[in-house]
Amino acid sequence: MVQKRSPANPKSGHLRKRLLTLISSAVEQDKGLKKALRMIQPVFKFNGVVALHFNEQDNSFRIIEQTGLTTKQRRGLNTILTCVSDFVSQSKKTRRLTRSNGAVIIFTESEVRRNGIHSVFLYFLVKSDRVIGALVFCRNEGQFDKASFKILDSIASLMALLVENKFYKEKARSIAGFVNLDGLTGLYNHRYFQENLSNELLKSQRFNYPVSLLMIDVDHFKNYNDKYGHPQGDSVLKEITRIAKETIRAYDVPTRYGGDEFAVILPYADHDQALRVAERVRKSVGARMFPGRGVHERLRLTVSIGVATYPINAKAKTDLIDRADQALYLAKSEGRNRVCLSLASSSDLIRVGFCPSAFTSSYYGDIQAGLEDVIKEIKRIELSVRAPEQESDYHMLKRIFQYFADEKLDAVAVCTQSKKAIQDLKILHQAKIPVFFFNVPEEIADRTICSYVGYDQREAGRTVGRYLARLIRRKGKIGLLEGLPEPTNRQRVAGFREAIQANPGMSIIAAERADWVRSKAQTVTERILKQHGDLDAIFAVNDEMALGAIEAAKAMGKLNEIFIIGLDGTKEALESIRDGRLTATLNTNPREMGRILLRTIVRGLIKEEKIDSQILSPINIVDLENVDQAMNP
Repeated sequence: MVQKRSPANPKSGHLRKRLLTLISSAVEQDKGLKKALRMIQPVFKFNGVVALHFNEQDNSFRIIEQTGLTTKQRRGLNTILTCVSDFVSQSKKTRRLTRSNGAVIIFTESEVRRNGIHSVFLYFLVKSDRVIGALVFCRNEGQFDKASFKILDSIASLMALLVENKFYKEKARSIAGFVNLDGLTGLYNHRYFQENLSNELLKSQRFNYPVSLLMIDVDHFKNYNDKYGHPQGDSVLKEITRIAKETIRAYDVPTRYGGDEFAVILPYADHDQALRVAERVRKSVGARMFPGRGVHERLRLTVSIGVATYPINAKAKTDLIDRADQALYLAKSEGRNRVCLSLASSSDLIRVGFCPSAFTSSYYGDIQAGLEDVIKEIKRIELSVRAPEQESDYHMLKRIFQYFADEKLDAVAVCTQSKKAIQDLKILHQAKIPVFFFNVPEEIADRTICSYVGYDQREAGRTVGRYLARLIRRKGKIGLLEGLPEPTNRQRVAGFREAIQANPGMSIIAAERADWVRSKAQTVTERILKQHGDLDAIFAVNDEMALGAIEAAKAMGKLNEIFIIGLDGTKEALESIRDGRLTATLNTNPREMGRILLRTIVRGLIKEEKIDSQILSPINIVDLENVDQAMNP
């Protein structure tokens, strides 16, 4: 049923003046239409007011603002739009539309129950004979006071201006949004990421809440692109975008940082919450099958994720990005397909004790250099270094443990071959200091030890044996320089002998102790060379002894006649390979072991992150072909 309004002549000057003030206020521009609707609503005693914008291209109305409606009524707005569109489709000319102003639409009982709206009053907004939009006034019950609606004629032009202004502002934002979007994935681009992170950190400073940042990188994506082509690679990035959107929280901000790297801003997320989100993303990507070559080939891809949190890891935007990026690098360096938290702290100082078995070899100096690399990266770590003068001085080791306990350090890293020294660890346990072992050849049966960082010593010996077999074509006589009768020496020698015994043409014709010492190795090697002038190769189970063997071979004029191989990968040994003196070494990457060790310690002190009980450092043979790469990783 349609009712026509009767003429009325209310006083409209006050409302019109308020609307003019609103329009002229630059401060109120973004919320102008909303405020205007709230001004009108009490004047006419409506339950709700809806502003519509008219699209001339498809003759449709779109809701652009509303006020006063319940959730149920908002869901019923589509019914109102249908009714209004019907009016427009039946009224081809704007004059006929304006004559319809003041029409009342009364809904059926079923529509009232469904939408919660009894009736609506329509007022079309026309400017220069063009329909700009419409105002829809809603009542839950009762009749409209038609006589009071004459006031709308006096403010119609102002309301049309506000509707137009709202529409064009939204359109401008939409265009600006395209500028901020990545063309391939549809995510926000790097420019928007920088702006949004700046704004989020400003708000977090004001309202005191954490902000976390995820840096996500697709593992081995370059190899995938090279093998399957860039179009296929683009499809992978789009799919990972979909996965990320499905797994992050509704108010997180995913962005494409560049190339195959994504960044996600997580407002109100501390370390623990960010870690859970990151793990969901990592597991979801790992569970998805991606296209390979052809229709039937499917394969898995993985991502590595670095996590940093404001203000724990950084107090400035650039620092937060750097910390997340460093955590991503850590995830890559530890094997990929994992999530790593930033190890940096913006406040607390971490005090760590470092106790190698001795500094008689440069090996432990290289490990310490790796620790210092991480200290430069993370900052706010204090390193306390103590070691016995000789590797067998276990009484001194006990005094060092007591010193660390008295200093109340946060954690201690220990390397020792002695089971008695392991018993002395109770000094540190009683002081509640976490203990991390490194470069120990055998499994340590002590549940109080947090983690072991090192490598498989037996496999290291086997690797050298296999390399030497290829070098001398599985035929030749070998001399062996052993260290002290300790587990490290036994494991390396056992692995080496296994590899040699697999080649019947090779034999170890001389094996003597040099106790890890360079000068003693030189003396022992001179004696072996005098007794076995037809020796083809010497394997020293550490680099110090290998360097001593070089001096002996040089003194006897045999340096260019025999192969000399060490084991450790110390800086001095690598330099000797580069200079053409040492043939090769089994590089246990001591500097990288030091980096992994300290990162593991810091991660162990972060309660949210669980660390593995055993972490293996990478090992590889280094000779003249790859020594430059080993010296400049």
